[in-house]
Amino acid sequence: MKATIRFSDPVDCGERTIVPVISDTTMLSDQWGIVTRDPVGLVIMENRQTWFVSLAEGVGLSVIDKLLGIQDDEGDTIPE
Repeated sequence: MKATIRFSDPVDCGERTIVPVISDTTMLSDQWGIVTRDPVGLVIMENRQTWFVSLAEGVGLSVIDKLLGIQDDEGDTIPE
Protein backbone atom coordinates (compact mmCIF):
# COMPACT_ATOMS: atom_id res chain seq x y z
CA MET A 1 0.00 0.00 0.00
CA LYS A 2 1.33 3.42 -0.97
CA ALA A 3 -0.16 6.79 0.00
CA THR A 4 0.70 10.06 -1.72
CA ILE A 5 -0.56 13.53 -0.86
CA ARG A 6 -0.82 15.91 -3.80
CA PHE A 7 -2.58 18.98 -5.14
CA SER A 8 -5.61 18.38 -7.35
CA ASP A 9 -6.75 20.64 -10.18
CA PRO A 10 -7.60 24.20 -9.08
CA VAL A 11 -11.17 25.43 -9.30
CA ASP A 12 -11.89 29.11 -10.02
CA CYS A 13 -14.94 30.59 -8.28
CA GLY A 14 -15.05 34.21 -9.35
CA GLU A 15 -12.03 35.91 -7.78
CA ARG A 16 -11.43 32.95 -5.47
CA THR A 17 -9.36 29.91 -6.43
CA ILE A 18 -9.68 26.66 -4.48
CA VAL A 19 -7.03 23.95 -4.76
CA PRO A 20 -8.01 20.62 -3.20
CA VAL A 21 -5.28 18.64 -1.43
CA ILE A 22 -5.95 14.93 -1.81
CA SER A 23 -4.46 11.69 -0.58
CA ASP A 24 -4.12 8.94 -3.20
CA THR A 25 -3.80 5.47 -1.67
CA THR A 26 -2.81 2.64 -4.00
CA MET A 27 -3.22 -1.02 -3.10
CA LEU A 28 -1.94 -3.67 -5.50
CA SER A 29 -1.87 -7.44 -5.58
CA ASP A 30 -1.07 -10.00 -8.28
CA GLN A 31 -4.73 -10.10 -9.34
CA TRP A 32 -6.17 -6.65 -8.67
CA GLY A 33 -5.45 -3.04 -7.89
CA ILE A 34 -7.40 -0.22 -6.30
CA VAL A 35 -6.82 3.51 -5.84
CA THR A 36 -8.75 5.62 -3.35
CA ARG A 37 -8.76 9.41 -3.25
CA ASP A 38 -9.64 11.25 -0.08
CA PRO A 39 -9.77 15.03 0.40
CA VAL A 40 -7.40 16.07 3.19
CA GLY A 41 -7.31 19.86 2.81
CA LEU A 42 -8.15 22.96 0.81
CA VAL A 43 -5.90 25.82 -0.25
CA ILE A 44 -8.00 28.93 -0.82
CA MET A 45 -6.57 31.96 -2.63
CA GLU A 46 -8.27 35.34 -2.99
CA ASN A 47 -7.03 38.94 -3.25
CA ARG A 48 -3.35 37.99 -2.82
CA GLN A 49 -4.15 36.11 0.40
CA THR A 50 -3.96 32.37 0.94
CA TRP A 51 -5.65 30.16 3.52
CA PHE A 52 -5.30 26.47 4.28
CA VAL A 53 -8.16 24.44 5.70
CA SER A 54 -7.35 20.98 7.00
CA LEU A 55 -9.99 18.31 6.39
CA ALA A 56 -8.11 15.42 8.03
CA GLU A 57 -6.34 14.93 11.33
CA GLY A 58 -2.57 15.25 11.06
CA VAL A 59 -2.62 17.29 7.86
CA GLY A 60 -1.22 20.77 8.45
CA LEU A 61 0.89 23.45 6.86
CA SER A 62 3.98 21.21 6.96
CA VAL A 63 2.28 19.03 4.32
CA ILE A 64 1.88 22.07 2.06
CA ASP A 65 5.51 23.07 2.71
CA LYS A 66 6.62 19.61 1.65
CA LEU A 67 4.49 19.68 -1.51
CA LEU A 68 5.97 23.06 -2.46
CA GLY A 69 9.54 22.06 -1.55
CA ILE A 70 9.82 24.76 1.11
CA GLN A 71 12.77 24.35 3.46
CA ASP A 72 12.85 24.80 7.23
CA ASP A 73 15.04 27.39 9.03
CA GLU A 74 18.13 25.16 8.96
CA GLY A 75 18.03 24.71 5.17
CA ASP A 76 16.79 21.14 5.24
CA THR A 77 13.66 20.12 3.41
CA ILE A 78 10.68 19.16 5.52
CA PRO A 79 10.97 15.45 6.45
CA GLU A 80 8.42 12.88 5.29
